[in-house]
Amino acid sequence: MKTHTMQRWARVAGALLLGAALMSGTAAGAMFHVKDYGAVPGTEENSAPGIEAAIAAAIEAGPGAEVVLDAGTYRVEGDEGESAAITIGEAKGITVRGQGTKTLLVVTNPRQGCFFLGVCEGVTVADMAVDWDPLPFTQGHIVAVDVEGGTFDFELQEGYPDLSMPMFEQAPEPFGKWGMVFDRKKRLLKAGAPDHTFMESWEHVEGRVWRMHPTAGNRRNVRFMEPGDRFVYMARGGPGGAAFFFHSKQCGVRNFTVYSAPGLVTGSVASDAIHFDGLQVRHKPGTDRLLTSDADGIHVQQNITGPTIENCFFEGMADDSINIYYPPNVVKEVVSPTELVLVRGGIIQPGDRLRVVESGAGIIRGEATAETVERQRGGLMVTLSMPVEGIIAGPDNKTADTIHNLSRCGAGFQIRNNVFRNHRRHAVYIKATDGVVEDNVIERVAGLGIVIADCADWPEGVVPSNVVVRNNVIRDVGYALGYGQGHMGAAIQANATARGFKLAGQRTLRNIAIEGNTIINPPGAGIYVGAADGVSISGNRIEYRKGCTPARETGAVILENAQGVSIDGLHVQSPHAETTAAIEVRESVEVGDAGVTVGEITARLLPGVALLDDRR
Repeated sequence: MKTHTMQRWARVAGALLLGAALMSGTAAGAMFHVKDYGAVPGTEENSAPGIEAAIAAAIEAGPGAEVVLDAGTYRVEGDEGESAAITIGEAKGITVRGQGTKTLLVVTNPRQGCFFLGVCEGVTVADMAVDWDPLPFTQGHIVAVDVEGGTFDFELQEGYPDLSMPMFEQAPEPFGKWGMVFDRKKRLLKAGAPDHTFMESWEHVEGRVWRMHPTAGNRRNVRFMEPGDRFVYMARGGPGGAAFFFHSKQCGVRNFTVYSAPGLVTGSVASDAIHFDGLQVRHKPGTDRLLTSDADGIHVQQNITGPTIENCFFEGMADDSINIYYPPNVVKEVVSPTELVLVRGGIIQPGDRLRVVESGAGIIRGEATAETVERQRGGLMVTLSMPVEGIIAGPDNKTADTIHNLSRCGAGFQIRNNVFRNHRRHAVYIKATDGVVEDNVIERVAGLGIVIADCADWPEGVVPSNVVVRNNVIRDVGYALGYGQGHMGAAIQANATARGFKLAGQRTLRNIAIEGNTIINPPGAGIYVGAADGVSISGNRIEYRKGCTPARETGAVILENAQGVSIDGLHVQSPHAETTAAIEVRESVEVGDAGVTVGEITARLLPGVALLDDRR
């Protein structure tokens, strides 16, 4: 949790004294109005101390207490060095609520989040909107391109931050300093262009024109740019976002609208059963902003029970809408087959169920329970309940085996009745177990629709299992460069990975159901399944329409390195020669019915195109 300065606590104490005579009591159900603690909307004053004072009073009153913000705009900022404007610490059973979007909190420090909830239980933030001023990004038009020199000139739009502002230079390297090319007319990334360009530096040319110098590895991206293209450049990296949950349980947001954020919109780290109900990530009405947040919509890691995410709306983010995972630990030293020294990665506690992964080939060496966990030797000394043979130690995940904590991967997640639209990267990215993704609508995201897979390179785990993907509508996704062109690119992609962004050598993705989904104009395949054992694909409809040619030749459903797959009730239609089969079974799939069984298939394809292309 962040540490308050004495000056901040003095201000909070003063506000508490101001509001003491106006409290409605300390019984459960008491209401605490922030205006009684000095937080008044519509002024240039910092309202954070008054809001925190009302929260402190509600915590003292106990479960059932409410903190109420009136309609209006509150400007908020934390002290220097703090990660958020408003901290809620060790609270239980309280609600902080406004009057819907009529209550707007504006964070005035682009390197801070809005709400930070640490070690809380049953706390909800509801019925309000959040924005940043200054915005944590700028936008404008590309006015000149030097392909040979690998630079481009970027004219900033009036009303958006200037690149001379410190927040751009202070953004962390390399992942805080990058931007993306947008369509000239629509709030969409430019189709067929890379979806990110990292910057080495920028220099002022004249007026509001700046010359942008991409990093050496990204200079080739300039060839996809043209004068007149729109461009967004971010000061990404503010910690925490609009609401951040840390070591908290059964907390959440409800009817919570976010117009911008310097990093992720909301986050949940080392928490349990967080609920996102009616989170709205939207372009602020009356603006022409191309972006909402600089990172993910909901970013979840190391959670014991995964989040419930329902009735939400996502648009305009610079990264995934939803990302759920565990950050693997690196095996630094093998003391014995049951004793390991681990560095980096997530939390491990005694009793946690651990998986040892050789990520170079995507192989699971074994599983065991953590019996003891001690901090020593510059990391964690973990004793396993049973030996796991062949573990390789090293300095990083590129050389060493990694540990995936199945007890803290966000298992049990529920993602339902949400809308995902018009943003960079994937809509739903699941690296967790025992969950469901159902009844969602996904439209025009630049990445893939739903990805059920670990990522050995980043690294992020775990390899998913026991996941249901049901009754979703996915339309016009994967239009940025690289998503549809790769041989695994699909609207729904389910697989296990090895380093080098390769398919795992072992069939470790298990017990996946892909049922009743409608997929329109996928970027390549409609459904891809790889490195898998036990996958049911039933009742899905895949349509390739005129004017939307796939990025490569592909089957509508692709199976690779898999076994125990069943396909039934599949309908495919396509007027394109690039659709080479309804189902493509690659050579690496187990032979015979042990690999795949196929039931009813209906299709409207070009003459001569096979329903089943079995290459075994």
